[in-house]
Amino acid sequence: MPDPSHRNEGIWKDAEVLIERVEVAARGNSGAALFFDDLVEGLRLTTRASAVTLSVAKGEELVLLARSGVQLHAARADGAAESLGVAAIEPRLDFISHRRWSDGELGSQLNVRQRLQADRWLQLDFCFDEVLELSLREPIGELAEVLLDLTSPVVLRDELDELQQLVDTRAGRDDLIRGLNQGIGLSDSFGSIATTLASACQFDRVSLFQYRGKRFRLVTTSARNKVVRRARQIRLMERFVGVVLSEADSFELQVGNAVDLDAAVLDALEPYCNESGFREIYIHLVRDSQSHKPVAVIVVERFQAAANELERIQSKMRTLLSPLEDAVRDALKREDSGWGFIASRVWSPANRRKIAGSVIALIILVVTALLVPMELRLSVEGRVVATEQNRLFSPAEGVVSEIAVANGERVSKGAVLMQLRSPTLDLQRRTVEGSLATAETRLVSLKAMRSRGNAVSNREREAELAAEERVLRKEIEGLNTQLLLLEGQQKNLTVRSPIDGLVDRWDLTQSLQSRPVTHGQYLLDVISETDGWTIELDVPEQHVNYVLQQQQVMPCRCSFRLRSDPTRIYQGTINEIAGVANLQVSGRSVVPATFALTDEQIGDMRDGATLVAQVECGKYPLGFVVFRGLIQWYRSNPWF
Repeated sequence: MPDPSHRNEGIWKDAEVLIERVEVAARGNSGAALFFDDLVEGLRLTTRASAVTLSVAKGEELVLLARSGVQLHAARADGAAESLGVAAIEPRLDFISHRRWSDGELGSQLNVRQRLQADRWLQLDFCFDEVLELSLREPIGELAEVLLDLTSPVVLRDELDELQQLVDTRAGRDDLIRGLNQGIGLSDSFGSIATTLASACQFDRVSLFQYRGKRFRLVTTSARNKVVRRARQIRLMERFVGVVLSEADSFELQVGNAVDLDAAVLDALEPYCNESGFREIYIHLVRDSQSHKPVAVIVVERFQAAANELERIQSKMRTLLSPLEDAVRDALKREDSGWGFIASRVWSPANRRKIAGSVIALIILVVTALLVPMELRLSVEGRVVATEQNRLFSPAEGVVSEIAVANGERVSKGAVLMQLRSPTLDLQRRTVEGSLATAETRLVSLKAMRSRGNAVSNREREAELAAEERVLRKEIEGLNTQLLLLEGQQKNLTVRSPIDGLVDRWDLTQSLQSRPVTHGQYLLDVISETDGWTIELDVPEQHVNYVLQQQQVMPCRCSFRLRSDPTRIYQGTINEIAGVANLQVSGRSVVPATFALTDEQIGDMRDGATLVAQVECGKYPLGFVVFRGLIQWYRSNPWF
């Protein structure tokens, strides 16, 4: 049986060599995968483990980075952070490695982990065929922790490189799509598409055709700015494209490949191939997204054959076809939406009768808008308020000791609503009562002394006692007056109802029970049900002039619906309009207007209920009513 001490010394020596090698590799430019493989292989040989795995754990997800040897125990990620006594999510990284040994029937296991992010861990898992002695566990654990410190930057750097590649890929695709959708005219737009596609995919030549007059006409290519239609190559190219697309929507050919082609295609292919010298060609038909009619053609050419299948034109075009087709269709739409196209379509002979009918209809609409009257109705918001409403405030500073009523409770005039207690008044009363008791005690004492003084016949002492008695009597009289005043103030701390009505404050108990109040603080409202309800409307300031003009002729009629009961309509006329405007919390400037409800209309109203009203402001031309917002905006802008 080998000596554990000798094996321990061997592990330390091999560990130093392995650490130096890993440290050099971590600073080098070697690939991350190769670094991970060398790391686990070196660890397995150094520690004589049966298997070593390097992985990244996030919750229950485990991403394997490298493995060496035969793993008899599966690496785990569920609850591993908690099993080591470490919180799963911490506010900051600690860069501390945590290890855990476990023994089973198949041997010892070691899990060493270090936090990469708040919820991600880098971990090393060791499997041993036998149960390791304690003297061997310490060096192996320390070696694993040191190597984790060296490996963490490599893992993060590798992930950063992958993210940067994704960002570069996305940025490149965004630049490609931006280049595909540039240009004003059709030739400019097609030229931008051709040059962008050729530059992005390293194509030798990209040509774009437009389908017009039942044939395909070359618009532009990436190789030249101006297309000479009389050139033999262009005429052969247009003929070849027309023949190929009469059979299918796409065509691909690499010169030298054995492909069966129709005689008509071969007849058009050979002269164009000899003239242009292409080695690979790809043709794709673009159809309209709605009518599915052909609108354009994309032709991509190479003058050297592709090295492998991935370099073929069709393979590179597969992911670009959708944005490419959209860019071609958008370019055609921009061309079709030009002023020349619109003018030619509008003034065509077929549209002259339609134009005449449209002009007549427009004249009729204008006359109708100017001559036909229509009722101008303003939509305003408002609320229901009680006609008689008493708002009660705190008579003094104190604490609410008792609330005798509840929200919505009916009370009679003089009923106790609330009892306040003032610690200040209580203290003053006790002070006055104490002073009064002291003065009365002294007065009794003086009377007794005077009685004894008379017996002795001390005249001078008698005069002093009489004067002091008069002072005490005045003092007692003043203290009694103060006590009466304090009692009156304490009686005022009882809040009573000034009228018969309903208590109105929904948070009465929550806001006031056993809570301190200041002098003049709002306590509650008492609303009279018998005196009716008043409607308060918030007329926007920019619309109040219509109401004022109609009010001079006759009171404005209005109807409203409660938001809580929109099925019932109430009617009324405005009685009063305020002479000032109020600024609401929302920033709107409104002018208050009020009207009272009749007894027949009073139903289940509640104070503060919101409503939407329609105010009738008289007859105006139909066009003004319809376009009132635009007309009012025009009038309110001084630069017109």
